[in-house]
Amino acid sequence: MHTDLSAQLHTEKCNELIKLLHECRQEHPVTKFFGKCNAEDYKMIECLKEERLSREKKISKSLWRERKN
Repeated sequence: MHTDLSAQLHTEKCNELIKLLHECRQEHPVTKFFGKCNAEDYKMIECLKEERLSREKKISKSLWRERKN
């Protein structure tokens, strides 16, 4: 299960990977169940992870600054 894949929530890079995954799944409706689109899925997951870690780091820094004041 992925996070919400709405375009406004992600970077252009991740949106492109999401689009490629959707296209792969549409082009290969049966073989997607046997790993045909795994490469696209892994790339998208890694991109979403990078976004999440970046957000967490930004929030953590913000909270740290607030605690210092």
